[in-house]
Amino acid sequence: MAPGLMLANTGIVKPEIATSEFLEQWYLDEHIPEMTRVPGCKDVAFYKISTSGPSPKRKLPNLALYQLDSVVFIDSEPFKKVAFKEQEPDVQKIFVAFEAEMRGYELIQKYEKEGARAEPGTLLLYSSHAHGDFPEYDRFYREEHIPMISELPGYVRSYRYKLTSRMIVSCGIPQPTPGNPEYLALHEFNGEDLPWEGLGRTQATEWSEKISKGMGDLDWGCFRLAKAFPALKANL
Repeated sequence: MAPGLMLANTGIVKPEIATSEFLEQWYLDEHIPEMTRVPGCKDVAFYKISTSGPSPKRKLPNLALYQLDSVVFIDSEPFKKVAFKEQEPDVQKIFVAFEAEMRGYELIQKYEKEGARAEPGTLLLYSSHAHGDFPEYDRFYREEHIPMISELPGYVRSYRYKLTSRMIVSCGIPQPTPGNPEYLALHEFNGEDLPWEGLGRTQATEWSEKISKGMGDLDWGCFRLAKAFPALKANL
């Protein structure tokens, strides 16, 4: 079974109830460390949106990426024990003050620079989208797009995923999940900023323009790493 990814895109939408700082503190000090002890959860990285070029759809500033042995983790009892446990009253305020989009993904491709360190890059270029011609789309990424991106300054690695599950909850109430962002591409870099000029060149090829015409439900953004968490071996 292919490795998986659980993505949590979150942000406070009712700041009069709970603050963004409290949400981040809970993630970094309590929730993510607890998740890294759950069997099947590997490394976790927590990112915050960068002011450098977010897309118009981007409204939730936090991105937590949980590397998984497989997506079956999301349906496992140990995960549910942590995800749905009863919280202290202060923490309960978060769940009625924030919006969260949770997605499960299955790995399509991983590519990294030779000699790359295991730690995630300090910057993350995120692109979620749909495409109607997967064979052509997949070939484009493997044969042109990622090879070009991998030559840019600061490049570390790329991941590509296919969506397996999705849910949105706002202020404790489940919401519709519009669109069909079936694919996810993540590109890690090290540095103060992304190599925007070079990235622009990767979008200007004839093949890229052809692929772009077939894309839908595009959401992209640049995120900066706040903290990385290696998996712990202790079981809950």
